Parts: sequence; C-alpha cells; structure tokens
Amino acid sequence: MDNKYDYSLLKGKMAEKGYTIKTLAESIGISRSALSLRLNQRTRSGFTQREMVQIVNVLDINLDIISRYFFNFYVQKSGQNVRIKKG
Repeated sequence: MDNKYDYSLLKGKMAEKGYTIKTLAESIGISRSALSLRLNQRTRSGFTQREMVQIVNVLDINLDIISRYFFNFYVQKSGQNVRIKKG
C-alpha cells in the first residue's frame, strides 16, 4: 500500500513566509520541478532528510513539530453521506 502524505501545512507555511515552489526550490538547491513533484506526490522517492532539514531551516519550522509538516498521512474523505440526528 502506498501511503500518501498531507503536505498542506508545509504549503501553508510556504505561503505564510512568502515562498513559491520556485523560490523555495532555489533556496534549498533543487529544481522547481523536483520540489513540485514531491509536494504533489508525483514521485515515489519523497523528500530526503537533507531536503527536510533545509526546508525546516529556510521556513523557520521548529524541529519539535517537523512531523506535522512531513509525516502526516493524507486521509481521503469517503463519498458517503452522514446523517446527523437533531436532538
């Protein structure tokens, strides 16, 4: 089973700090396309430890919460309708 990670917090932090995929990629020394592929789950390799450390440093992410940015599993919502009983 291929697990997908949810990088929405990482993308939000990029926006908060004023980084685009291009500018962040340049800051950490990889190509724009390589970063885009990783952020959008289009590669099996994912982020290397070196890339994660560089991103954390550039975006000023606290190391104590690094897992929130890189290791949250993506959970797909089911197509089922849920009924809520009103009290």
